[in-house]
Amino acid sequence: MGGYDHPYKKQEKGAVIVVSIIFLVTVVVALSVGITVGFKSIAKKEKETENIKKAIAAVCQPTELREKCIQRLEFHAGNTPDPEKLIRVVIKLAMKHFRKAGNVTVTLKEIEKDPRTNNTLQGCKELIHKSIRELKRSYMLLGESHIKDQKNLLEDLMTWLSATITYQETCLDGFDEKTTNSTAKKMRETLNYSMELTRDAIAMVSIVNQVIDFLKSKDNVSLLGHGSRRLLEVEEKPNNYWLGHTGNRSTHLEALDIDKFKPNFVVAKDGSGRFTTINDALIHVPREQDKPTVIYIKEGIYNEIVHISPDMTHLVLIGDGANKTRITGSLNYVDGTPTWKTATFAVSATFFTAKNIGFENSAGPTKQQAVALRVDADMSIFYNCIMDGYQNTLYVHSKRQFYRDCTISGTIDFVFGDGSAVFQNCNFIIRKPLEKQNCIVTAQGRSYTYQPTAIVIQNSTITADPGFLSVNGQHKAYLGRPWREYSRTIIMESFIDGVIDPSGWLPWDGEKGINTCFFVEFDNTGPGANKTQRVNWKGLKNISREEAQQFTAGRIIQGDEWITTVTVSYNSGLFTNRNR
Repeated sequence: MGGYDHPYKKQEKGAVIVVSIIFLVTVVVALSVGITVGFKSIAKKEKETENIKKAIAAVCQPTELREKCIQRLEFHAGNTPDPEKLIRVVIKLAMKHFRKAGNVTVTLKEIEKDPRTNNTLQGCKELIHKSIRELKRSYMLLGESHIKDQKNLLEDLMTWLSATITYQETCLDGFDEKTTNSTAKKMRETLNYSMELTRDAIAMVSIVNQVIDFLKSKDNVSLLGHGSRRLLEVEEKPNNYWLGHTGNRSTHLEALDIDKFKPNFVVAKDGSGRFTTINDALIHVPREQDKPTVIYIKEGIYNEIVHISPDMTHLVLIGDGANKTRITGSLNYVDGTPTWKTATFAVSATFFTAKNIGFENSAGPTKQQAVALRVDADMSIFYNCIMDGYQNTLYVHSKRQFYRDCTISGTIDFVFGDGSAVFQNCNFIIRKPLEKQNCIVTAQGRSYTYQPTAIVIQNSTITADPGFLSVNGQHKAYLGRPWREYSRTIIMESFIDGVIDPSGWLPWDGEKGINTCFFVEFDNTGPGANKTQRVNWKGLKNISREEAQQFTAGRIIQGDEWITTVTVSYNSGLFTNRNR
């Protein structure tokens, strides 16, 4: 499971989707064995047209605005019932409208006088560019491969399409009471259609995923007849879509033993390395590589803002220890920087690994949102790292992320974002906030039910530092709150200290998200793990051990496909022997 098959879907909608799945099964099987869909050899033209309409209705079934989806595809898709081609049509339309939105940001920037609003528009321009890149990758992947051949490709598509939804939300988040209202309204109107299209695309991929699950189930493989081998085989493609495809880390990259590394570059504050700053070293990093580039960063405090661009694939940063090699900055919201741009360290490159490094935003609690680390890097690993800050310390912005033996400190929403992030053996340290402030560990930002995203905290510890404990009773602390409507957070097999308020969870804004979120506490221990006084929300779920398996690293971020290629400690499933 990629995390998007919501276990509590409405039954009435589910029944209709089942009918759609059954029809799409016939389409996929027919395509796999070489029959022209529409069954030209035995059917008339009217039957072909009818089957095309049925296929369009089936793939549009899970979308929010089903009739609009059908009308779009009937107008743009031509004479094809192939689900892959229908999804490509929607993605191509989305790219077209994103490019228009990018032009709008340029126009608005030229006439906007307010500096904060101008900064927000610049951020939107960058986020729209990121969205187009993810859509282009998705479009190419569908064109060069067959999603029915590789289950992992579906997970990649879900991840990338989800990221485009996240980036649009992030753009709009930048407009608040301190920015120009008319500009915010214009951007919201501009992105409305592209948001609709990307949501349609991810919903359509989700129903195709259910079709493939059905076909690959033990009881149904026989339905494929002699075409089953071709349908289920992995077809490797020599094209560069692999730069973001899960299967290729294990297929094309030799195992990376980060304990026996030989660095390509050395950074040292004292001048004993080739470079004295991290940014100087990054200039020399090869682009779009399928082999690791290792940068060894010696002990020291590196006061610099670092951005790892998407083309720095397979980059590895290794320090002398998370308390010895420290990267620090102080960008913050109060001084005029949009939240997502305040990150001291931001990474967008696929297959990124960091070990023994500290990331810090030193702006302090009075500066409000101030990110230490922002992660948009698909299949990224952080091992034995520290992230220190106050409000919004760690921004798990988008895509698949794995954290092992890390420590994250902060006050308000200090782990937040809309990525698929799994934390194992990590420490979450609640710090002393400002007067009259409460502390919240997580704020997950899933805005659409088909997004595969979640924050998963497993076999970890949630506690507080001495500063918070010294004023015990003056501030409350909570496990999380629903940032967006379908926020999803799972805390399992962890130790929860008594600093957590007995209610456990805090609303974001009135009743927003409390009935549609998906919050889980499973098999936790500690004085704060008692659930008898928890909030009475529909969104707070009790799940079985089997259901909990769906949120383990091997399942929700497909960790067995890529984490195992790096020598870091990793548990694919649930922990049986806890050592906390």
